[in-house]
Amino acid sequence: MTEISITGIFVLERDIERFKPDFVLSITDRDGCDQEIALDVLAKAQVPYHHMGFYDVPRLLNGCVPPSLPDMIELPDAPERLLVHCHAGVSRSPAVALIALAHLSARMGETSEEDGRRIAQQVFDAQPMSQPNKRILALAQQLFGDMGDAMVREGIMLRETCDYSKVAANDIW
Repeated sequence: MTEISITGIFVLERDIERFKPDFVLSITDRDGCDQEIALDVLAKAQVPYHHMGFYDVPRLLNGCVPPSLPDMIELPDAPERLLVHCHAGVSRSPAVALIALAHLSARMGETSEEDGRRIAQQVFDAQPMSQPNKRILALAQQLFGDMGDAMVREGIMLRETCDYSKVAANDIW
């Protein structure tokens, strides 16, 4: 099973060093300094990556491009250690991590509702502060049917039952 780390851009360099991923999914806005920062860190780390540029919005708002199916997902066959980052590491990256792990699971023929629940648990274990982007969650449901529905239901339950007082939020920023 692929190990996963979910992080924000301001601790990206540190988390690449600590986690030692063999592949990174990099998510930034389409413009601005985040993209420059992320690509610079990734180049220095010399780690293979796929970069996606879209805004953390649920739909088209004032010209901000939302995530879409063409943004999703370019992965090697079976990365052992996958790191996913966005700006804060709580919205776009957990949602993209769900889709990435679902893709990998589907490649192995594991597409049951139980697999969906397992994937949601894996993402929330990696990032308990997850508040996945709703547009990306809708894409997961569209792409993966029953497994996608189970991921979303389990994720909602995990978020609603999380004791945030026990979560170390200092690693996000």
